[in-house]
Amino acid sequence: MDSTFEVTLHGTGSVEIAAYGIADAEATVEKEIRAALRDAVIRVHEVRRSTPHPRIVETFDVRYSIRHAMSVEAHDEDAARRAAFRAGRAALAGGRFEKTIWERADFARR
Repeated sequence: MDSTFEVTLHGTGSVEIAAYGIADAEATVEKEIRAALRDAVIRVHEVRRSTPHPRIVETFDVRYSIRHAMSVEAHDEDAARRAAFRAGRAALAGGRFEKTIWERADFARR
């Protein structure tokens, strides 16, 4: 019989963003991840210019981490973990954040 598990995924990644400045690059990352994972907690760790010469629109390398909680139906903890990782990858598939590395899944049975 399946149980409901509350799973929190933890992942990290980096992405290249074209933006008007550091704050714009950071806001773009947060906005785009939140569009895919609505209740995710996003933390930007580093924003670096990709080129040394300032321009109106610059390219930035942004390192980030994500924490996302979800409910998963599964028959045991291993199945719940696998389902959560699949769901995290599927939510970011096809976009610039699909190379996010989901490192850990913490969970609790309801």
